[in-house]
Amino acid sequence: MKNNRNIVLHSSLLLLFIVVIILTYVPVTMGHYFSTEDFFMIWTSEWEGVNQQSFVWHLRNMVWEGRPLETLYRYLIFDKYINPLKSVEAANSVRLIGVIGIGLLAYALYHIFKVNKFNPALAFLLSILICTLPPLQTIVVRVYTVIFVYGML
Repeated sequence: MKNNRNIVLHSSLLLLFIVVIILTYVPVTMGHYFSTEDFFMIWTSEWEGVNQQSFVWHLRNMVWEGRPLETLYRYLIFDKYINPLKSVEAANSVRLIGVIGIGLLAYALYHIFKVNKFNPALAFLLSILICTLPPLQTIVVRVYTVIFVYGML
């Protein structure tokens, strides 16, 4: 009985973190813009010739630097997802994936604070405050860097 209650409590707490983070990041997920890096990746992956070669060279360079998963992410997102749809809404859906990752990060921070014997209310508040800091907002705004949120987990 107690085990089932803990599962429900943890599930509802995780859902609360994700809802609070999504409500905080609504302007990010509803925006109609691309950052400079995002526009560069779209521009170079869309056109043939020199731009396509620049895009491929950029991806190869990332593999040579030891970032094969990031290369795969950028190839799939920019070349296979955003460019065929040609819409900002596609970028917003990718940003939403980053916002959900920040909700998971807040939940992980909450558990870290609880393990270190913080008051539950203070642990909740600190994890939400940390996850709404400007550096994390900047990471989620750029489609180019959304995957970095999952590297923090």
